[in-house]
Order: sequence, then structure tokens, then C-alpha cells
Amino acid sequence: MSEVNAKLAFTCVHEKIPAPSAETDMLFQYARWLQKNNQIQQDEMVDIEIGRLYRIAA
Repeated sequence: MSEVNAKLAFTCVHEKIPAPSAETDMLFQYARWLQKNNQIQQDEMVDIEIGRLYRIAA
């Protein structure tokens, strides 16, 4: 079975996704936290801020 898995192993050589920097990861995590905590009382202004933070982190 391991021989079959070895033959089916795949490594993409065209696209390398870099690790996020600490600052962008912090922005993403904060936006995710805001999104999770804005589900019960949905505030439209918080949704705008969440979108802004996601765009900056991207």
C-alpha cells in the first residue's frame, strides 16, 4: 500500500504559497474574531470593518 501512495504523491512546483507575515496573520485573526463575535447581534458597521481588515490582510 505504501508503494501505491508513493506513486500517487504529488508536489506542485508551479505555485508556492508564502507563509503570512506576523502582521497580516494578526489582522486576519482579529477580523476572524470580530466575525465570530458579530453573529448574534449583527452590526453593519462591524461587517464593514471586517471586510476592510480582510482586504488589508490579503
